[in-house]
This record gives sequence, C-alpha cells and structure tokens, in this order.
Amino acid sequence: MEQREIFPITDLDAEYFANLININVIGTFNCLKEEMRVIKDGGSIVNVGSVASNYASAGVAAYVSAKHALTGLTKVAAFEGAPRGIRVNALCPSV
Repeated sequence: MEQREIFPITDLDAEYFANLININVIGTFNCLKEEMRVIKDGGSIVNVGSVASNYASAGVAAYVSAKHALTGLTKVAAFEGAPRGIRVNALCPSV
C-alpha cells in the first residue's frame, strides 16, 4: 500500500507538491504522448489512478491534485484517441 504523508495546505511544501505532480501527471503525459504516437490502428491504454482520482480528503492536497489531473488527462486522451480506435481508461483502485 502506498504511504502518503498528511499535510494541511498551509504546511505543504511546494517542492513536495511539484514532485507528486511530476511523477503522476508529467510522467503519465510523457507516456501517453508516445503511446498515442505509436498506436496506429486501435488499442488500449490504461492509466493507474486511485480512489483519490475521484474523491478528496483533508491533508492530501498534493496527491489528490495529481490524481485528479491524471483523470482529466486520461479523459482528454480518450477523446483524442477515439477516432483512431484507441481506448484510454484509468483504473482507480481503492484500499
């Protein structure tokens, strides 16, 4: 199980926030960009979200923000891939 640190927004370090965005959003973006480029005739891409992709709770602003952004990125990729038969979904497991 992933360990997340709990910080109220007022105590959240910008570097910690940026690191979670880089890992979850920029990393996924870079993968999607290349996957969408090489898939020619249909296919499926599955991104990994979490329960935090759809819900929020106190103390995890960085993680929730990153996972919400991942969901949005997945939806955009799904719209862009649909005309080429590329399905893009996010798996959002819970504990």
